[in-house]
Amino acid sequence: LSKKLMAIRLRWLVVIICSYLLVFSGEESFPSSTAYAFIFLYVFSNIFLYLVNERLFESAYFYAPLVIFDTFCVTAALIVSRQVATDFYLAYFVIIILCAVLHDFLGSIVVATLSVLVYGYLLFNAGEIFDPGIYLRLPFLFIMALFYGYFAQVIRGEKVLRIQAQIRQIIAEQQADVERIKSEFLRNITHELRTPLTAVMGYGELLIDGDFGMLTVNQRKAADGLMKSARGLFALIVEILDCSKLEKGKTG
Repeated sequence: LSKKLMAIRLRWLVVIICSYLLVFSGEESFPSSTAYAFIFLYVFSNIFLYLVNERLFESAYFYAPLVIFDTFCVTAALIVSRQVATDFYLAYFVIIILCAVLHDFLGSIVVATLSVLVYGYLLFNAGEIFDPGIYLRLPFLFIMALFYGYFAQVIRGEKVLRIQAQIRQIIAEQQADVERIKSEFLRNITHELRTPLTAVMGYGELLIDGDFGMLTVNQRKAADGLMKSARGLFALIVEILDCSKLEKGKTG
């Protein structure tokens, strides 16, 4: 289920609850025409979300005004309906705070279940005169816990993804620095080795060619050994450079 559909379906539950509270409001001073207009606009706001681009639902910044708007609507419906007491408002706002702290949808379900059980126990042991509207309090708490818990989880998930992206960027930058330092080191060290080694090989060839006079058999053997070792070391330096270039090409 996509984030868009999940958010819309959760809002439908909230819309239905607010509509019920306003339609069956016990406040006679609140005009029914105003209540129906409010319900119409609230229903239309959720229908409008079907037309919104789904990519917006991937951003936590999109949910902030949505949650604030819904919180305002729900609170206004509770105040206008005059069907709840102070203890219910307390339970309602405690759920909001817990969902914001938990940042976990499963945790919100646990909070919702416990809230319904605890408040239901207190409600049915209070000895109040029950009316049909009072039974709406229990599913109301459960739905609001799911509502705020889901949006808290979405915001937390995006924050985690953003932190992971920053960590990957830092690691990539550090790896690039390591590669740069390694390349500079190899370039400098091979330059420092090849320069004197080239001179050694040059003088060795002059010795073997007799430019500094004829060599004895032992001297020639020593010069040949020197040239062989120098050529081997020079080849090793070239291989190191080639491997470095090849590795740089793969990582790049």
